[in-house]
Amino acid sequence: MSPHSSVLPVRPSISYLKDQAKHLRKAHATGDRQAVQRVRAHHPSLGQADTAGVEFSLRDAQLVVARERG
Repeated sequence: MSPHSSVLPVRPSISYLKDQAKHLRKAHATGDRQAVQRVRAHHPSLGQADTAGVEFSLRDAQLVVARERG
């Protein structure tokens, strides 16, 4: 299963979600197109910005993962 898969375990643990956020952060740092699109779609202050070169913290990644999950 990919780190940004929309399929969640029935009861995802905090560590599972944190790992997803870490994967998102790493992917964003490499300029991964899907990661950048996820950030633009779900981060309130980075949504419309060009996120290349912008500091993207683990907290930011956790916010995106949480917002993706509703």
